[in-house]
Amino acid sequence: MVNGFATGVAVQVVISQLGSIFGNHVPHISGMFTIYKTLYAFFANIHEVAWQTTQVAFVTIAVIMTVKLLIDPPFVRKLGIPIPIELMVVVFFTLGSHYLNLRVNYGVDVVGTIPEKLPEPTLPSFNPTLIASILPESFALAIVSFAITLSLGRIFGQKHGYQVDANQEFLALGASHVFSSFFYSYS
Repeated sequence: MVNGFATGVAVQVVISQLGSIFGNHVPHISGMFTIYKTLYAFFANIHEVAWQTTQVAFVTIAVIMTVKLLIDPPFVRKLGIPIPIELMVVVFFTLGSHYLNLRVNYGVDVVGTIPEKLPEPTLPSFNPTLIASILPESFALAIVSFAITLSLGRIFGQKHGYQVDANQEFLALGASHVFSSFFYSYS
């Protein structure tokens, strides 16, 4: 069950990131047939590809895949921990973007500025229109999130010899989601 969910999520993530990878801005699409509509919007705007952004994306993917497939296995065998290449790539490109001014000098799309401090907790906005528009997807996301968490919990439980209580997992997920909502994050 976990493999099916993970594969579905991987496909969804890759398709949702196509616009960011290729630098052509695909509008956010929600509802039924999201994947197909997103693919259509991506290919309809294929002429807007920003090659500099695409090059950065492919270099990043190549570096991560090379380290994960070739360098990481012997490293893990010797030291028991993997190389945190994802973190290293984020730090490297953040510094590179800042010091080389990639947005202005080369036209590379960047996320934006990094805040100097962590955000202070605030109450989430309760916009009824927004809540109504995201409610169906929220229920689907909650069910999938709970199913994956419970499945992984049971796998770890079998591996390490303990029982997993579905109610306790549900309560922990709910508490983490409520807590994270005060910091504009998702857990």
